[in-house]
Amino acid sequence: MTEASPKKSVRTAAKRSVAAQERLDQIVQAAVRLINERGYTGMSLQAVADAVGISQPGVLHYVGSKHGLLLEVIRHYYDRCSSADDYVSLFAPGGALEGQQPKIPEYCRLVVAENNNQPELVMLFQTLNTEGMSTASPMHDYFNKRSKNITDPEQKIAWSVPEGVNAHDTFSCAMAAMYGLEGRWVLHYVGSKHGLLLEVIRHYYDRCSSADDYVSLFAPGGALEGQQPKIPEYCRLVVAENNNQPELVMLFQTLNTEGMSTASPMHDYFNKRSKNITDPEQKIAWSVPEGVNAHDTFSCAMAAMYGLEGRWVARPDEIDYPAEWAKFEDVLFPLPLWEGYR
Repeated sequence: MTEASPKKSVRTAAKRSVAAQERLDQIVQAAVRLINERGYTGMSLQAVADAVGISQPGVLHYVGSKHGLLLEVIRHYYDRCSSADDYVSLFAPGGALEGQQPKIPEYCRLVVAENNNQPELVMLFQTLNTEGMSTASPMHDYFNKRSKNITDPEQKIAWSVPEGVNAHDTFSCAMAAMYGLEGRWVLHYVGSKHGLLLEVIRHYYDRCSSADDYVSLFAPGGALEGQQPKIPEYCRLVVAENNNQPELVMLFQTLNTEGMSTASPMHDYFNKRSKNITDPEQKIAWSVPEGVNAHDTFSCAMAAMYGLEGRWVARPDEIDYPAEWAKFEDVLFPLPLWEGYR
């Protein structure tokens, strides 16, 4: 992915000498370490300069601004998923598989395999992406464009999909699910304290009354005792409720991302929360088609919902959350398999 440099004075890769490129790499590596330790707002250009052993003006000579440094961090590390990009390039004109079509599941597996080996970088991306949801963030435009590039049907990669399957919606749903799952994974990979922020989440976000009331109908003594709740119905209730509280969704996304760091007072809470959502021992007896794994389906749906919410709060004027979720339903709960279970 390419992006204009934040300042014209910043040298492009094509104009850098080998020595200049090596120095830029040192600067970016130092920034990655500091952001993982302190977050974006806690990282200073002076701290980066001290870590590299040069002056602050020396850092600015290579990146132009703090904004420019962060863009270099993302470009150098997260946006270079070489194995997945190499895979897609095989199908381009002149590629080894020209004339054939790439497969979405193969692409996703390559991204997962690569990111599995770089958890610190995934945590960095999740942090910067969440900060970029705010229009006041210097990262907003970059992540806004990045999100569009991932989900824009005009990109027109000719994915190989079964007849009748919408390739764009399937890829979009897969990317959202991957983002949501990475957030859970980083929490488990990495840790502590309780306070006011925990009370905010417990009292507001974690009380999705309509969805909780729905599940309670099927409990002993409930109006629908003896029947089974349906995952798609549950998801629609959560989406409808969160669609009416975008500020709270943004708050949750921000705190959840901060909670990925073991140094965060939110880590233990969000770590346990993630486990409670995906733990098969919770044993809600979901009504699903024969042969479908209810736990895995619910886990994937929750990951996709989290990923979609991140896009929505970053681009609320462009994304209709309930309408987009309706498209995801066709991917997650396809007909006719889910007929009578939606």
